[in-house]
Formats: sequence, structure tokens, C-alpha cells
Amino acid sequence: KIHAAEQHDCLVTALRQIVVETETTKEMLPKIQFPIAEADHGSLSEILDKEIPVVVRGFAQQWPAINKWRDLSFFSRNFGHRFIPIELGSMMNDEGMKEKIISIQDFVSNHLEPSTTNKIWSLQDAQQKRVAYMAQHALLDQIPALYNDVRRTPKVLSQKTTLSNVWMGTGGTRTPLHYDSYDNLLVQIVGMKYVRLYSKEQTSKLYITSGKGVSSQGNMSLLNCELEDFDKYPLAHSAEYSETVLFPGDCLFIPR
Repeated sequence: KIHAAEQHDCLVTALRQIVVETETTKEMLPKIQFPIAEADHGSLSEILDKEIPVVVRGFAQQWPAINKWRDLSFFSRNFGHRFIPIELGSMMNDEGMKEKIISIQDFVSNHLEPSTTNKIWSLQDAQQKRVAYMAQHALLDQIPALYNDVRRTPKVLSQKTTLSNVWMGTGGTRTPLHYDSYDNLLVQIVGMKYVRLYSKEQTSKLYITSGKGVSSQGNMSLLNCELEDFDKYPLAHSAEYSETVLFPGDCLFIPR
């Protein structure tokens, strides 16, 4: 349910928060047909230079956050009075999403804790149930004490990270298909996440749009990943992608 991304100065990506509990059996997870390459911790610095997406299992396994942040009461007990921006609803449906400022106590009690009743969130659940998401927020800068629970710049990196953001949401949260203009290190801290990547070469098949609101930056796709309408977007049918499921402590390098 919680992950942090450390950004340098992307491939098109789509993400879906699928589970709450790490005990979920492998049979309940999405079937990976086109896996993203995996590498060991020590070779990450070499891979970063090649700008190839790669998964490093157990990258952050020793971070205190892996166990500490799993207990939602940690946030409400210590920082419940702090206020954060969240998104309610989803950009993936006709109703859209609304932005709101609420306390961490409210976020935990009324959104995060109720979502733990599902051990796994199917795609159908993600469409039907109300989700809440703190997306791309500089939580570590807002609450510097949380830096003690993560390693902002892992030793394997040759340069310091530019930004450190945190995403925290209910099960079933989905991020629309989009691309970023910087490299990302996505570190999964709590729960599991399904991630799909398309290479830059596939962009012409993905119907990138620029419009109002969230589409104003010109980096969003009209394609609804996992529920593609190939009659409406026929080029997407031949778009190739790779995919993975991230577990707590795993890291995914996403080149720009």
C-alpha cells in the first residue's frame, strides 16, 4: 500500500495496488507473461547507466520502514495531526477524482484501515470500490523524522537523488498510463503492486493526449490499461510491454 520513489533529474507506466497483506498466496497474484528483467543489488549502478528497466528484489529489505510503516497506527499515533493532500476516486472512470486536504488521522481511520478488509484487490474491486490516494507527495520533507526509516540515497547510486516522494493509498488504487521526464527508483514498502511498462518505442501506439486538468502536461495516455478498448484504440493492440509485481523491499528502476 505504500511506496516511495526517488527521482533523478520514463518509460510509460501503469500501476495498480493489488494487495494489502504480504501473506497472500502466489496463486492470487496477476499472472506475469512478459516479466521485467531482474538483477542483484550490486549491479544496479551499472544498469542505471544503461537506462534499462530492472527489478531488484529485497533492495530495501533492511529499511526500518518495511516493518514500521506496516502498522498504520504508527502514522496516526505519531503524525495524526498533520495534514496531507489526497485524491478521492479515480482518473480512470467517468466520475473522476477529487482532491482534498485531510489529516493523517482521518486518512488512516476512514480510508486506509477500512481497505485492509480485502487481502487482495482484483481489477474489478479497483473499479467498483472507493479509493483514496496520497500521490507524489513530499511526505519525508514535511515530516523529516520519517527519513530515519528509509535510505534516501542508496550507496549503489553514483549521484544524489533529486526528489523523494511518497505514495500512500488504499488497496485498489490505480495510476493511469503516463510517462515522466526523469528517472525513477520505485521502492515498494508496504503491500504489493502490479506494474506495467511500455518502452519509448511504443509511444506512437499509446494515444498520448494533452488537454485540461491531469492531461495538461501532455504525458497521459487515453488507453485504460488492463481494460483496453482496441476498437477505439486499435494501434494499442500491438503495443509491447513488460510487467512485474513488486513486494515489500523490492525496487524498480524506471528510466525516463
